[in-house]
Amino acid sequence: AISWARVIEALVDSFGEDRVVVRDFAEIQAGQHEFIANFLRACDPDARPHVHFPARRNTSISQQGLDLALVMNPLLAKDQQRMVRNFLQSNFNNTKGARPVLLSPADKAALHDRYAAENARLLRAGGQRSNSEGTGK
Repeated sequence: AISWARVIEALVDSFGEDRVVVRDFAEIQAGQHEFIANFLRACDPDARPHVHFPARRNTSISQQGLDLALVMNPLLAKDQQRMVRNFLQSNFNNTKGARPVLLSPADKAALHDRYAAENARLLRAGGQRSNSEGTGK
């Protein structure tokens, strides 16, 4: 299962409901600067972050890099896999090639259908609180 419910419940149990904020990753569509600024404002509502990175910081492996890794990794020891991963991330990343296709459109739709209502409930329950509520800030 790919449910976030147990993770969020464990966080609430560990830190308290007033210390857990649930955000929708769809916010990334506004761009990395706004996404990070929104995250920082969720941590501190009084923050006025000015986030500007000169380049993408979170590059991931390209489709070609993934294809290579899937063939090579079963043939390698763990330390060799780490070396190959570093090589692939440097030379076959999404700034040099297409992002990998990890799920088919049908698989994406099935996951959405299965978890949309639960995710909406989690966002309603934990997305409207800021960490300053109930903390005296």
